[in-house]
Amino acid sequence: MSTPALELRSVTRRFGGLVAVHDVDLRLEVGTKRALLGPNGAGKTTLVNLISGVVPPSSGEIDVFGVDVTRESGRRRVGRGLARTYQESKLFAGLNVQQNLMLALAGAHGGRWRPFPGGRATRARRERARELAHRVGLANQCGMLADALSHGGKRQLELAMALASEPRLLILDEPAAGLSPSERVMLTELLDELDEDLTLLLIEHDMNVALAVADSVTVMVDGTVMFNGTPGEASDSQLVHDIYLGSAHV
Repeated sequence: MSTPALELRSVTRRFGGLVAVHDVDLRLEVGTKRALLGPNGAGKTTLVNLISGVVPPSSGEIDVFGVDVTRESGRRRVGRGLARTYQESKLFAGLNVQQNLMLALAGAHGGRWRPFPGGRATRARRERARELAHRVGLANQCGMLADALSHGGKRQLELAMALASEPRLLILDEPAAGLSPSERVMLTELLDELDEDLTLLLIEHDMNVALAVADSVTVMVDGTVMFNGTPGEASDSQLVHDIYLGSAHV
């Protein structure tokens, strides 16, 4: 069996008397796209924080590309090929799109960020920033301040900044939150066009976006995994529908 991009074994996280994530097993093969679904308070973001090293697990183990990272810092995990976005914007509002991307590139690959021309490295980083902007549909907004972008544009920029580190494992935390229907269509198209060898973990509340992108689905409730299956199986599952309609206490 090949080495997975991500593997969680019996991962639990407690905050005092609250068990936010309970005994979660999860395995993502390289190049697959997994949707992690669940209602608000299901433990999805806590699980992402555990995977990315924001908080340590109370128990259990986490592997990234076959390496036990359970006690490693988030920065070390980035070095192993992991990148993520956040529910709340982490953009630099006073910088334009290109500058945000250049700053992300500097952080990902080392070196100083210079907003003005300053040598071959800076010129190369500027060109790479333009390529990333084009990749997410922001080629014509490179000079626009991040704060002036639409909500959808900000989500596109956040995706481009996550891609700046050339990750092998990308975690997107509710990227469709607050998007209009047309922006959700654009997001779905962007995610469909990601490199085939990039492993994606998509944390979502919107089933329509998640099921259109993912090739497998995990559903959590109250910190516990309640369902694993294909998008088709999730669509047909009475349990999944009950979870989202609130008609089942599970």
